[in-house]
Amino acid sequence: MALKETLAQATEAIVDVVAPLAARFARGPRRVAVAEDGALALYEAPFGAPAKRLAPKDGAARGPVQGELRLPAGAVLTRTLSFPAATRDYLDAVIENRLERLTPWAPERVLYGYRASDAADGSLDVRFVAASREVADDWIAKAAAIGFAPTALGGAGEPLDAPLSVDLWRGGRDPFRRRVRRGLAIAAVAVVGVLIPLAAGSYWALHRAEERLADLERRSQAARRTLMQASGGGARERDLIAEKRPETAVVTLVDKLAAALPDGTALRDLEIDPERVRLAGVSTAAPELIGLLTASGALPEARFSAPVTRNADGRDGFEIVGRRPAGPKAQP
Repeated sequence: MALKETLAQATEAIVDVVAPLAARFARGPRRVAVAEDGALALYEAPFGAPAKRLAPKDGAARGPVQGELRLPAGAVLTRTLSFPAATRDYLDAVIENRLERLTPWAPERVLYGYRASDAADGSLDVRFVAASREVADDWIAKAAAIGFAPTALGGAGEPLDAPLSVDLWRGGRDPFRRRVRRGLAIAAVAVVGVLIPLAAGSYWALHRAEERLADLERRSQAARRTLMQASGGGARERDLIAEKRPETAVVTLVDKLAAALPDGTALRDLEIDPERVRLAGVSTAAPELIGLLTASGALPEARFSAPVTRNADGRDGFEIVGRRPAGPKAQP
């Protein structure tokens, strides 16, 4: 997953926790406009008390207000979906890719939102809600005509006493979420302003330490060669040195494996023994992995050690074993 996507998900996770708390302690009750009999009815929902309907003059007396807009229940599509737990980090992309099958509207004409929760069997339960943009725009225009500015959009079937569980705008117009995002952005800038000088100093200190370490390594190698020449042999010592060469180092092997694996492949397990390497994970190109690993030299004699299985997200689960490559031996 890209760094930008990871940071965006982390930010939204923080917003999901903080925004409801901010809304809870904000001044004044929630306002909810509900589609009823072809018109909008305005409700006031104080925290911890039942919602009550406002007379038209009560809403007008307070001037333009903000709050939730609840579309007619018949205009909102609701579905319960189930996904493997491993798809949690990719849920946005998975749902967006399935919009044509989940709704009767073209993807560009859909407003949708979802809420995920853990199921008892370890899978992921997703409540998916969608509506047509045309229908939503009609009711948004009716809301504007009575001085109501929607900050969240959902269905009239949800209880008025609680905030919308699924917002079709996915928090994009929620003023509390915008304030939290703005606060996080300011905090991030402040943190970066402090960390950059620290990082620069740490980089310089690390660079100097690496230079000293490289110098010590050169001196150590020179002393070792001198001792080997003086002893007139040292075959075992040469073999031990050869085993530590970059060609056989574990870090080098991991780099080779990573370079050989194509995009769309993710490892779940990696075991490296002195003679054997085992790797398991998921890939969109599992049948090609044997050829890629063998041709690159990263894993000679690679073979599938278990049948390839198709997962719910369309990727294949695989398990591959092969001989650990050996680097050239030092010459006497």
